Amino acid sequence: MKTTARPALPIWLIAALILLVTACNSGSTSSAADAADSTTPADSENADIDVVGIPTFPEIEVERTNVGDRLLLKPTDGCHRLESTPTAIGQWLLYSASPTGDCPSNDAELWGLDLSTQTLFRVASLSSIGTPLVWPTEGVFGALSNGGLFRLDADSLLPTETTQPNGSSITTSPLRLDQRLYLGTRHRSATSCSEAGLDCGAVLGLSLDGAIVAQLTVDRGFEASVTASPTSDGERIFLGTGLGAPGSTGFTHACAVVRLDRTLSVTARFDPGDSGCRENSGRHDFVSGEVVVGRSAVWALFADAIDSGGDGALVQLDFDLVERCRTPLTPPSDGALVGPTQGVVLDEQGRAYLAVNEGTAPAVSGRLLRVDSDCSSKTLLQLTTPIRSTPILVDDRFVMVAAGDTLYVVDRQNGETHTFPLAGGSDVIASPVVIAGTLVVAQVDGPLTIWPQSGFGSYGTALWPRPRRDNDGVAIEVTPNP
Repeated sequence: MKTTARPALPIWLIAALILLVTACNSGSTSSAADAADSTTPADSENADIDVVGIPTFPEIEVERTNVGDRLLLKPTDGCHRLESTPTAIGQWLLYSASPTGDCPSNDAELWGLDLSTQTLFRVASLSSIGTPLVWPTEGVFGALSNGGLFRLDADSLLPTETTQPNGSSITTSPLRLDQRLYLGTRHRSATSCSEAGLDCGAVLGLSLDGAIVAQLTVDRGFEASVTASPTSDGERIFLGTGLGAPGSTGFTHACAVVRLDRTLSVTARFDPGDSGCRENSGRHDFVSGEVVVGRSAVWALFADAIDSGGDGALVQLDFDLVERCRTPLTPPSDGALVGPTQGVVLDEQGRAYLAVNEGTAPAVSGRLLRVDSDCSSKTLLQLTTPIRSTPILVDDRFVMVAAGDTLYVVDRQNGETHTFPLAGGSDVIASPVVIAGTLVVAQVDGPLTIWPQSGFGSYGTALWPRPRRDNDGVAIEVTPNP
């Protein structure tokens, strides 16, 4: 099957990336085509990528191996982690690469995978990176885990980093709504946030140049760490929270789903089970991933026991955050139900798909679920190993999830499961990505497995097929709501 290409990399972006480098660096095993042979990729009018300027970026040294229809890229330094689902820009995928203790530098890196040549480049070094990037027409944005904002400006072509309030960090992705960015922060100090005026976890509204134009903090009654990235229906903002600062007693809006208007006023809140945050063997319940927006409902995944019953839950809410139904989910006896970035995706009918973990260590097992509109659930895949990534939906037919050294593709029509080996032996946290017929899976310790002509076409008509909804990372579902 012929693979179509994405639009050419914009000239301003090529120039900006060059400046950034200068500034910052002074069931049965099958082929992907077999699994997708009955699908038809979406039509594309995209032109081939213009590779002018790409050789400017340092190429990352990799072991490059072709195995059948797969290309395996293994970075040789082995000192960076890939945990965030990438953003697509043209025919590039941009990955946030976090340093490990084996790296010579503590700097995080921005990696660019050029799909036209299957080459991996080191685009930039920054003070910290840890969340997916956003791609509006005004530039490239990303939240920095040290509490800052990273931007490539479309007008000046200059890279900038903006630092946010002391005492906070950012572990969620930014939301771009009109001419503002919305970020959630969390408290990272060992002291109570009531001491020394430290930030207790906040929601910030920023202009595109990084200036704070609105904020929801403890001064306005908000005292919680934002754990589920902000999303939107085009008007309202939805996010999920976890615990506030250690030693704090208020926990206002903590461990809950919160709805905000554009001035960052709280307009609705939902807290299941025990009020506030419930402690479970040193852990607290929290909302993971992101609050996913459908046509008539939002879905939130509570990642630990919400009451004395011991269950977490996937909860379906209306847009006023009134509960419609919930699916109880039992966490492992000594582990997490899901990782902090794991979330939910929605198909074209509004049904939810998620991966959860259960059992007792070391025998924790992963399960892929479909949850219908009445919150009844069906197991699509049962593994004997944990699943730490969010599934994706492809071609209105397939559900993909990666775990360990394997990609699993479940056919929603007949229930058949296909398995595909990955490049390395490490686990997977970032979701697979489909872009113009190419399928890419990144493992935690850096290996990338690429199917250049996978036979899969697109995310289809699914309402929310991947984390941050699409390859641009916009995280907005604008389908008219009843």
